Amino acid sequence: MKKLFASLLAVFMAIPSAYAIHTNSNVWGAWGYGDGVKWDSAQDFIIDGCVGQGCSHGTCGDEWGLVGLIALNIVDHGGYFCPYQLQCANERKNKHTWTVYYLPNGYDDSKCVWLCEDGYGGENCEPIPESRPSFCDPNILTTEAEGIYSDISLRTDRCGSDPKESTVTGFSSWKDDYGGGVLNRKRDIWETDVLLGAIKFLQHGVIAAPIKAQCGRNNWSDIDSYVNTLHAAPDLAKLLCAPGYRANSDGTDCVAINQDVCEIAGMTLCAYFPRDSYTSATHKLYEDTEAGCTKYFCSEEGMAFQGVEDPTCVECGIPVKSGSNLVNGTCVSCDTGEYYDSETGTCKPANAYSKTDLQYGLNQTKNTQSDVDMQCWPAKVPEEYVECVKKGYRAQPMDNKFPLVWDN
Repeated sequence: MKKLFASLLAVFMAIPSAYAIHTNSNVWGAWGYGDGVKWDSAQDFIIDGCVGQGCSHGTCGDEWGLVGLIALNIVDHGGYFCPYQLQCANERKNKHTWTVYYLPNGYDDSKCVWLCEDGYGGENCEPIPESRPSFCDPNILTTEAEGIYSDISLRTDRCGSDPKESTVTGFSSWKDDYGGGVLNRKRDIWETDVLLGAIKFLQHGVIAAPIKAQCGRNNWSDIDSYVNTLHAAPDLAKLLCAPGYRANSDGTDCVAINQDVCEIAGMTLCAYFPRDSYTSATHKLYEDTEAGCTKYFCSEEGMAFQGVEDPTCVECGIPVKSGSNLVNGTCVSCDTGEYYDSETGTCKPANAYSKTDLQYGLNQTKNTQSDVDMQCWPAKVPEEYVECVKKGYRAQPMDNKFPLVWDN
């Protein structure tokens, strides 16, 4: 009977508490975590909330907490980070206070991301080749106005609803979770979790380090529980970058692996314009507001795509007689008597101008416009000359003209 009881007890103790985070000692070596860790301030970890009770309470009126960017999954070369709310819970005056986790205000799954060391990327931060990446995260990973964490804040309602401890992984956790026994006021230490969190936000990555959060409590008749201490291990910090980014030369920031991929990462490209074929060296971007998407064309005049969905730029012809089809970027060649209209990407009938028109303007002669300064032919600037010929007149005497004998 005693053996049976011992076996059942062992099984029961092996079952993790519903209120406990998962711990992963397998990553200790990769992160340098273990005995002798030097702890320092972790104030920069906090997105909202506070240590102690100097801010709004959490989901319950007698429970305080804070919000930070926490790794739900820790691997050797990075982690899967989400904005999470760490809160210190309580139940009765003779019980410990323990850590609980909730989704903060502003949370969305799209704000979770794998952040990895240089040379690693994707799910679980696997080694990646140094080639053009297939994806570049368009999000700005900061708490500033343009960042995706700018609207993250402490949740202060729905007390005790939908806790998320089971989704959190940490380096370690100790002392009692919920139901951990009667409180001894003289010697008890509240529950402590060691997590992986962001201690500095960059536009396309973070500086991450182990974060140690310990709960505390006061008021022996009515319990108030809160984050008592919060520390970081900056000596163990690593630069982690978003998908499509790598460490810069001095390892202080994240830069694009391929700038072209990242430039169009947040854009919706129109049909016939492959994302993986765009290069800023040969293409220029064009926002099609009517279609609600982005196109790109050959940036060099007289060039167009070799074929539909083949944006290799090839010679198309004389610019005034040819150009890019604005639907798919291929070459448009105009017939005799037509010209290429760059605004529509089509050929249009060309107007016939006589020699007299080219001198004085459409339907004008030297007799109808006797003032030489108002005639077209002396114009020095090509755009002014073309405008004069098309309109048949000048609104005012031109300043930029070739010098005339009688001007001297």
